[in-house]
Amino acid sequence: MSSIFSTLSPFRLFVKCAVPNVISMAFISFYYIVDGIFVGKYLGSDALAALALIIPFIMMSFALADMIAIGSAVQISMYLGLGKKNLARKIFSSSMLIIFIISCFIGILEYFLGPVLIDCLNVSDEIKTMAKECMFVFALFAPFTMLSFALDNYLRICGKTAYSMVMNVIIALSNIVLDFIFIVELGWGLFSAALATCLGLVLGGIFGIFPFLFQNLELKISSLYMNLKIFKNILYNGSSEFFGNISGSLYSIFANFVLLKISDTQAVAAFSIVLYIDSFIIMLIIAMGDAMQPALSYNYAKKDFSRIKAIIKVVFFAGGFLSLFSIVLILI
Repeated sequence: MSSIFSTLSPFRLFVKCAVPNVISMAFISFYYIVDGIFVGKYLGSDALAALALIIPFIMMSFALADMIAIGSAVQISMYLGLGKKNLARKIFSSSMLIIFIISCFIGILEYFLGPVLIDCLNVSDEIKTMAKECMFVFALFAPFTMLSFALDNYLRICGKTAYSMVMNVIIALSNIVLDFIFIVELGWGLFSAALATCLGLVLGGIFGIFPFLFQNLELKISSLYMNLKIFKNILYNGSSEFFGNISGSLYSIFANFVLLKISDTQAVAAFSIVLYIDSFIIMLIIAMGDAMQPALSYNYAKKDFSRIKAIIKVVFFAGGFLSLFSIVLILI
């Protein structure tokens, strides 16, 4: 399927790869907004503030796994472009194992270090308790949720863009349904919102791993191989994702600390609502770039730089159009 990266016209390639990914991200972003609505309406502003306080730490915990996932996706696409399919499969299998090991380590850190960090926050004991309960849930499910995010990158490499879209839609819809059952019907606390998110991601992960096990894809679970050069390239290619994740999370943490200092948890809750809305369009634009990454890496390996420029032009045009369209909607 990776042959489409060099045969389809840039516009058709964008439609096939980016449009499903944008739809996926729209559903995921919509879920985050709905999640905030459930928490704010049925559990109150303190619960929304508690969730807002721990989310930056949770997102930061994904940074290392995301770096390996994105970096390995670049390397895998390049080796497929060079026709080295067996090596690409070995890098894929090795990267999955590395991500699993990292996620287990991160989960342990979250479980034991999370409560210590939460105790440093200048909030009520009730909010601290809710935040700790959420942190424990995310820590226990860390190995599975991080793998679920990584699988999305590998599915796009294999041209399974529509399948990836369906997987993300399932994650989003299952999260919304579980939120309703746990929070509204059963009356559970804030931890149930985290549980709904994790169970949705686990379901998506199970759905996402099936093609690699039972379908004839270019990427399959195979023997392991990873040398120092490839690993350094993975870290280099994934470093932008890592630092972007870290910087965004640190900003949110700093903003929450400032808001707690000059105001109270109501301000943190209000700020979280603003971030929910602001991130929606941003995530759609990021989704366009992420979707075209395999095609860019594939053609870079083939040294087809004119095609790379053509693909980038389409992405920039689409991103610019979406940005202007969103500005017009906001002004209206």
